[in-house]
Order: sequence, then structure tokens, then C-alpha cells
Amino acid sequence: MKKILFVLMLMAVLACPAMGLIQHQVTIVDEFGRPVTTITSITVFNSGLGTSPTIFSDRAGDITVTNPITTSSDNSTFDQSVGFVRWFQQKPTYKLTITDGTKTLTVDSLNESDTKFAWYDNYIGTAASLSVDDNQSISVGTQSDWVLSWVNSTNILNWIPASDGTTFNIGSTTVEKQGNFNVFVGGIGGGGLTIDEGNATFVWTGGTASLNNSGSGITNIGNGSTGAVNIGSSTAGVITIDSTSTGTFTTDGALTLTTTDAGADLSLNSPLGRVLMEAQEDVAEAVLIVADGVNSTTIKIHADTGTSVTEGAEAVTILADEGGVGIRSTANLVNAVNITVDNGTTTTMRLFNDTGNASADRAASIQLDSDLGAIQLNAEASTAATEKASAIQLTADAGAIELYSGLDATGAIKLTADGGTDSDIDIFNDQGTSADSIHLLTDVGGITATASAGLIALNATGASAGDITITAGDDMTLAVTGSLTTGKILFQRYVTVYAGNASLTAVQSGTVLVTTAAGGTQIFQLPTAAVGLTYTMVDISATAGDDLSILPFSGDSVGASPADSYYTQTGDSIPSSVTIVAVNSASWAVVTQIGTWIRTDSGL
Repeated sequence: MKKILFVLMLMAVLACPAMGLIQHQVTIVDEFGRPVTTITSITVFNSGLGTSPTIFSDRAGDITVTNPITTSSDNSTFDQSVGFVRWFQQKPTYKLTITDGTKTLTVDSLNESDTKFAWYDNYIGTAASLSVDDNQSISVGTQSDWVLSWVNSTNILNWIPASDGTTFNIGSTTVEKQGNFNVFVGGIGGGGLTIDEGNATFVWTGGTASLNNSGSGITNIGNGSTGAVNIGSSTAGVITIDSTSTGTFTTDGALTLTTTDAGADLSLNSPLGRVLMEAQEDVAEAVLIVADGVNSTTIKIHADTGTSVTEGAEAVTILADEGGVGIRSTANLVNAVNITVDNGTTTTMRLFNDTGNASADRAASIQLDSDLGAIQLNAEASTAATEKASAIQLTADAGAIELYSGLDATGAIKLTADGGTDSDIDIFNDQGTSADSIHLLTDVGGITATASAGLIALNATGASAGDITITAGDDMTLAVTGSLTTGKILFQRYVTVYAGNASLTAVQSGTVLVTTAAGGTQIFQLPTAAVGLTYTMVDISATAGDDLSILPFSGDSVGASPADSYYTQTGDSIPSSVTIVAVNSASWAVVTQIGTWIRTDSGL
């Protein structure tokens, strides 16, 4: 079917003086000037509008014509055989829609003065629509560089190049003004392709955009470009990047993955492989994981199914090949750093230095430090008290255990049992056999053992090795509120044996004085009483009449005896002994005695 050109020839004649009606006349011809005889309908509209004016077939305006005008409409002025139509209306401008039943042409802004132009030029410049049958084409260029083709099929329009290398340009860099290019694929309210000359952008909206959808070639986006490459926006839907091979994101600058909606997660998931994070920049915080929300935010490293506890291959391992590993909190809170095992009664927790052998002060293989506060070990629920399996246990298989305090105050080191009336404290050397298997030492101070409500017992039950030795470099004081009971001599320091009478001196205080002489009573003369002087006197003779008498210094007394009275052992039980101590400058108190001792006015 040949391309039809509709020629609009306008002639304004004989305007009706009474009504001001203007005559319009249109002849429709093809490109060769021949009348077109296939037109079936002509509609007259007000110029620029879709409304129809009242049209007439006579100048007087007495006879109206039915709009649209057809050969069968009332008072028709349309002669289809010659492509001619004539009518009268008030306005000089109008718009026409002409159809042959399958194709439609709309021409707008026509008036009576348009007849001075070649009518088809006016049509070509103002045509709004054109319908073309199948199997038609338009060739562009002197050598048909491009062919616009309508094939005999539904919904297909082809632009076909005549040869390889033919260029199809929209706009030009040599023309000052550029226009937009739009391809709408979604109909009313739908999307499409927009090339915006104002922003120099290429935009696809609505529908699916596929690049290299089924081919095996390389798809490049922004390849060689120095501008930004944006995928998606704040209103974009799901973005999926999927590949059966490996994938790489490479940037010279920073790379940021961000989710902005509340509750939106950013997930790195490798169902069958590993997730690796590596940074090679030589800076602090080369890899930084930050949770920066409100107070309830946390960071969690979770091995959901791993059960390994093998050294170096645990379910969760924090490893530094050459530097340290630090766990640090700056929160001013209780439990600011918390290491917890919480999955059953057989679980354990271990701090383990595999190769370190340091034992220096403040530089040990494992060291717990608190600069300002205390260090506390609590076993709140355990009642274990078994050797090597106690609730809290310090063990050194080959070395020593030392408790050290630099505090210059009472209670610098304190061992306390506070669990009830049956609790006790044991300091136990299980295998040591030396004389100082347990050694209490103070270089410059004293050692005090105090039992506020109980007894103090020193037991040496090792048969021949069960000795107790107390050595005093100076005085030794025994203060007894109640009775002092012993089966044998209690204290001894130096032993001096006399075969006869003896005059004692203050220097001999603390000495054990023994008489072995036979042939009657022996007399030990005491020095002047002075508080703290003490002597122990022993009679080891079993011969009757071989007794021992103690004579105080003039004016002094022993025990409850009057001044200058003797204190004499009588009887033959051996050994007989007495320990006395000067309690003031004139009196000696009897601390303990074995055998029978009596007051006499003279030696027996």
C-alpha cells in the first residue's frame, strides 16, 4: 500500500455577514496529486482541543452537518469519490482527524490562510499520527543505510542496517541543542528507557533490564570510565549478583557496603565455603568491626556447630602470629570483660602458656594484673575440699608457689576460712622430710599465733623424730592464766650440773640447774629478785636424804613462804623439779613443780 499524503487546501470564501461563519474546504490527494477515494470518516475539532464545534453545510447556518462527516451522515458535504469535503463554522482554525477505517491521521492548528502554503508541507510538519500496513518499509540514506521495516507479524518493528559498521545516531555533538530520547515500554504509568540531554544520563525505569542475558561474552559496566558507577538507589528493590564462577570487587579507594533501614541486616554467607577477611595495610586497626548503635548493641563471634577444643584448632580461635592478643573494655561497669563457659558440669576453662618460661617479678609466663583494684578468685557453689581437686587450687608441678604483697599495713597477706564452725585451715607438706618442712619466717618482725576462743596445739607425733624445739635469742615469756600442767620438764635452754652448793647469778636466768651430789641436802642460793628472772632446778638423786633446798636472797621469798625461808624438795621421787620466776623485786613465784617441795626455816 502506498504511503498516503493528505493535502489540506484551505479556502476562506464568502463569510456570512449575519453569523460570521467561515467556509473551509479540504481536498484529500496522494503524493501524485490524485484524489484519495478510500477515506471513510472526517472529524472536525476545535483547534488544540478534543471537542467538536457545530458545523454547517450552508453559509446561512441553517443546516447542520453530523460530526464526524461520512457519506451517510446527516447533511453530508463529503464526496468520497473525489476526496472532497466542505463545511462552515465560526472559528477560522480547526483540527481534523481523517481515517480510512484502519489508518488515522490527525492535523491540528489549521486555518483559512493555510491555503497559501503547499498543503502537504503543512501536513508533513503537523501530522500527529500515521498508520502503516504490514510488509511496508522506509529506506533512509542514498544507499538505504538503514531500513525501517514492518514485517507481516504481530508487534514487530525493525531497524535494519545495510552493512556492518553503519552508525545510528540520536543527537549530535556538532549541534548546539540536544534532545531527550525516550522509549516507553510499560504504557501509561509504566517505565522505559530515557537518555536525558539535560543531565547526560541513561536511565531505565520499570521492567527488567538484561545485559548479556544468555551470551558467554564479557559484560562491562563503567569499563574505562572515570565517573561513578551506581547500582540501585534508596528506592531500589532487591539487587542480586549471581555467578557460577568466582567474583571480585576491586577499588583503588575505599569500598563501603551499607544498609540504612532500621533492622536491615548485612550478611556475608558462604554455605559451602569459608568467609575470609584480610587487610594488608600496615596500620593499627587494619581490620575493624564496630557496633555503633544504642546501648543494647553487641558483637558476637559464633561457631554454631564446631566442637573442637584442640589447641590451635578450637571452634573459635583468636590468633596473632607475631603480636599480642588484647581483649579490652573501656566501660565503667561490673563484668566489663567476661569470659564464661556455660554448657554443663564437666566444662572447664584454661589459661595456657605453652612455651613461655618466664618467672620474673611482674613478667611471669601467666600474669594477672590489676593496677588499682583487687584480684579475686571465687568458687561460689563448689564444696570440693579434696587434695588437688579443691574448689580453688593453685598448682605448680615443678616450681614454687609464692604469695607476695607490697602493702605496708596490717593484713597484707591474709588466709581466712569463714564458712562455719567446722571450717579449718591446713598448711600441709605431704612429702617433705626436712626439719623445716613447713617454715614460718619473718626477717625483722615477730610471729604471733593467736586463738581467741580455742586452743593452740603444737604436736610432734613422729616417735623418735617427734621433738619440739623452741629457741629464744633473748627472753621467752610464758603467761598462763589457768593451770600449767606437764608430765615432764617443760622448758630447757642450758643445763648446768652441780655436785654441791651453788650461788646463782642473774646471767644464768633461763638455765636448768641440776644437782647430782650425794651426802645430804644441797643449797642453791638465788640472786636478788628482778622481774623476769627464771630458773628451773632439778634433783636427780634417788638416795634418801639427798635433797635440794632453794635459798632466796636476803629479804626475798619463794612462793607463799615467809622472807628468807628455804624452799626444799623432800622425798626420793626422781626427777623432782621446780621452775620459779621473779614477779617483782622481792618475790619468786613457783610456775611448775614435780615432786614434793616444802617451806623450811633452814636447809634440811
